[in-house]
Amino acid sequence: MKKVVDFSKINFHDLRLYATKIGVKSPTVYNKGELIEKIKEVENGMVLPEEQKRGRPRKENLYFEEDKTSPSKKEIMFEIKNLIGMMENVLEMVSKLKD
Repeated sequence: MKKVVDFSKINFHDLRLYATKIGVKSPTVYNKGELIEKIKEVENGMVLPEEQKRGRPRKENLYFEEDKTSPSKKEIMFEIKNLIGMMENVLEMVSKLKD
């Protein structure tokens, strides 16, 4: 279940940190109202999130917990590679059985 957050009650600094974490592009150039709109656009899937490409990863913010129910991109790629490896093994076994 998705956690509903009232953004108007969050201070501006924490709102910017949250916007950065979910992938709002350039969250420091918006005022609070515009930033809330951009956050909602990213959360609703209307805009693709930006990925941080360089620099040290940000420290975690205590106000927003990361959703542990959805896997990360790395976890998905790891699972896909495992499935491909298992499929290759199955195909190899089937070819041996045909011979």
